Amino acid sequence: MEIANEELRKSLAFEQQAHFEAQKQLPPMKKSRW
Repeated sequence: MEIANEELRKSLAFEQQAHFEAQKQLPPMKKSRW
């Protein structure tokens, strides 16, 4: 159970990091739309 939670946390952290990187790469006009 704890191992599964650890994997889930890693997965969530990876998703958040990927989303953050994608947001940084968006042009200013697209970013203001969201």
